[in-house]
Amino acid sequence: MNEIFFRVDERLVHGQILFKWLEHASCSKLYIIDDQVATDPILQGVLTMTVPESVEVFFYSTDEGAEAVMIADANVLVLLRTLDTLWRIYEKGTEIKTVNICRLPFAPGKKELYENIYVSGHEEEIIKSLTEDGTVLYIQMVPDNEVVYIRDLI
Repeated sequence: MNEIFFRVDERLVHGQILFKWLEHASCSKLYIIDDQVATDPILQGVLTMTVPESVEVFFYSTDEGAEAVMIADANVLVLLRTLDTLWRIYEKGTEIKTVNICRLPFAPGKKELYENIYVSGHEEEIIKSLTEDGTVLYIQMVPDNEVVYIRDLI
């Protein structure tokens, strides 16, 4: 059975993904679901250059990404920049069992949930709704770190 690993991190592809998570999760595919990136071939090229050749990279809009996740035929690491995008693919019927939240930057009106993770009231409601529906949201920067469950922070 294929596993889908969801990670919300505004940086998308970076060292932790390339050197830790892809190997840890045994993923042969990387889905980047982001409406802006899906329409920016230059950014896609830059992101693709950093990923090992053994990993297939796909760029999807939110609508396309929800469908792609539902029919995934391999272990996939799904990268999302925002909780809003996560919520939108969830609302389209995508099964989301667990989500690794890594980095959500500070902005006015956001409160610190954990180190490098800031959420607005709207994002906190998304977290609560997903948690109530049985999705496990957790913080773990790299696989070697201890898991911190978001339900314990809200």
